[in-house]
Amino acid sequence: ETSSFSGQELYETHCATCHGLYGQGALGPTLTNNPNVEQRTTVLDIIKFGRGLMPGFGLKLSDSDLEKLVDYVINRVAQGITTTP
Repeated sequence: ETSSFSGQELYETHCATCHGLYGQGALGPTLTNNPNVEQRTTVLDIIKFGRGLMPGFGLKLSDSDLEKLVDYVINRVAQGITTTP
């Protein structure tokens, strides 16, 4: 099952409240330039199953949406590039 949401839209909907619109951190840790965001399997596991106070999104998001969100977090947010190219 595939949704029409982009990785950016998924991030803004599910992540930005805690991690900041630009990954700068808020209630959740900073994602920009965070070495923990370099490993794809780690990022996927955290998003899917949660960690600490962060809830998991594995039951809310399709596999396709999880992949789009992980790609956006690793390739855009973690790099400090948070606008659509």
